[in-house]
Amino acid sequence: MKLVFLTSIFFLLLNPIIGHSQGQLIDSLIAAYNSTSKPDEQFDLAFKISHACVNVDNEKAIFFSDQAMVHARDLNDPLKITAAYESKGNIYTSNGETKKALTVYLQTLQIYEQLADQREIAKSANNLANIYWLLTIISIAKNISNGHMTPPFFLRTAMPLRCH
Repeated sequence: MKLVFLTSIFFLLLNPIIGHSQGQLIDSLIAAYNSTSKPDEQFDLAFKISHACVNVDNEKAIFFSDQAMVHARDLNDPLKITAAYESKGNIYTSNGETKKALTVYLQTLQIYEQLADQREIAKSANNLANIYWLLTIISIAKNISNGHMTPPFFLRTAMPLRCH
């Protein structure tokens, strides 16, 4: 118990430092992005900024994911295009915007199918399976909440439902 408490205190004290350094990282990446005109570098920096902004500033993450997409299309690089799509899908998923994530992951799958890249097709199928699973859980929760459905057996036995 004491260890859990000390660990919690450590992370609470460290969090502002991590958050501050994350903000500095984002600012330096944006400065580099704004100072380059090379499409390859613009893509790489927009992609990195997008990743750095997830769960920090999701609007900025989406914006730079879109910028990465623009640069990937300018480069006519299908692998960079799919990387930008996957990044945007991950952002939508972390935001709880599962239907938007589904649309983006389907676009990614289509590109990988055109490239006949079996490994990436499998990864895309896994992303889609996760989204369909989330949509199913959300649907079950809404139906239970509205009284239209009895909770599945595994939920009734795992823990009592408490509705307030």
